Amino acid sequence: MRRAVNIQDHRRYAQPGTGGTLAHSSGGSRRRTGGSDQNTYFHEWLLYELLYRLPLKAVFRFNCVSKQWRSVISDPRFRTFYLSRRQGSPSSGHKFVCFSPIVGLIDENPDTKTFITGQIPTESHPGSPELQRFTLPRALRGRLSSKENQSFCIKAADDNGFLLIARERPSVKPIIVEFCICNAITKQWLLLPAHKILKYSVSVGFVTQTKDGILTSFRVVVLVWPYNQEFFDLQLFSSETGKWIDLRVSGDRPCFVYNGRAPVVLNNTLHWMDENGGIIAYDPYSHLNRFRYIALPRALFRRFRKCNNSCFVYQGEKLWFFENVEASIDGAVAGLKLWELQDNHHQWLLKHDIRFEDIMFPSSPNGDDGFLYSSKYAAAFASFHPFDPDVIYLYWGSSKGIMSFDMTTRRLESLNWSSWKEGHSWTKFLFRVVPFWPISIPGSLKFIRS
Repeated sequence: MRRAVNIQDHRRYAQPGTGGTLAHSSGGSRRRTGGSDQNTYFHEWLLYELLYRLPLKAVFRFNCVSKQWRSVISDPRFRTFYLSRRQGSPSSGHKFVCFSPIVGLIDENPDTKTFITGQIPTESHPGSPELQRFTLPRALRGRLSSKENQSFCIKAADDNGFLLIARERPSVKPIIVEFCICNAITKQWLLLPAHKILKYSVSVGFVTQTKDGILTSFRVVVLVWPYNQEFFDLQLFSSETGKWIDLRVSGDRPCFVYNGRAPVVLNNTLHWMDENGGIIAYDPYSHLNRFRYIALPRALFRRFRKCNNSCFVYQGEKLWFFENVEASIDGAVAGLKLWELQDNHHQWLLKHDIRFEDIMFPSSPNGDDGFLYSSKYAAAFASFHPFDPDVIYLYWGSSKGIMSFDMTTRRLESLNWSSWKEGHSWTKFLFRVVPFWPISIPGSLKFIRS
């Protein structure tokens, strides 16, 4: 049975004369001329009714139907209306995605360079993620030099759904030639102006700001590894100026950035792990010439292992730290610990303390219940479950893949995602909770080049 259409409900979002994308005259609908626009013109309330019934990917494909359709789809009022019809579940406004690390090397044909993204199921763990590929724009594919075997690599991903991608030249340490930013859903790309090419080790991060579903600002930071110095050098790109600047950033203690993990972002601040056992915090908006150092708990610092320890953020609220504890002569019990940084930024609270002997491991195909226990020290944090704070995802060794761990029941489950990674190390994948409705890049950004 067809559901009745509530016309008044839609007209609340498309009142004539209220600054919407469609204006009405006193004589009814406005006549349109100009080819296809005349044939695709609808009252706005009817267009709302048609579009909200479609899957999101289909909605964005209709962007090219006409100027009116594109204007309606990009209107924040339609975004609010569309999302309001999908309320009722914790994940209605967001989805959990995983980005593969390499782009441009998946297909040997230079005319069909692609990279991978995937949407991960969160309502139930079994099953493989939905795999999606999309092709690099022709303008970027043409920038790959077959003579130098250049490639595009994902350097960072944020919780607004944007990827920071670098074109690299091969070297002992790959040399970044240029950067671009893309939204994997809307297929919008920004190619950043050329920066000063650095021939030494760097770590890259970026921060974005949005409003009403539109990208309003972003910063890209290229940080040169500091080697136990109380300062480090970086290049900073600002979307407001469209330019790169060189900065020397100082702090109150020596630091040594660990490049094994990309920085995490909280409140516009980038956070890097320090080789010496701490966290380096840098705000590219408010404190351009100063970094802040966050010390780890004293007990944690004594057993700091940089390879499997990491900081991360849960739902944009607080900074957390994951620790894989080895049994040691000082009495430490092997297990997993999760620490939460308190609001004063000086105190850590131990939220979960789990011994390995209490974990319920899954059975291997040959019936050996302990097949994972022998590689327990390979466990590293991948991500929180996006909508259940008691569940985390772990990298568990290069061959075991991704595991789901319920910190309440102590149950560890193997996720059947092995066929999806296509030869890459799981630790290189980026897990993010991104908006269900993708953030658009405005055409007002002057440095966009097609």
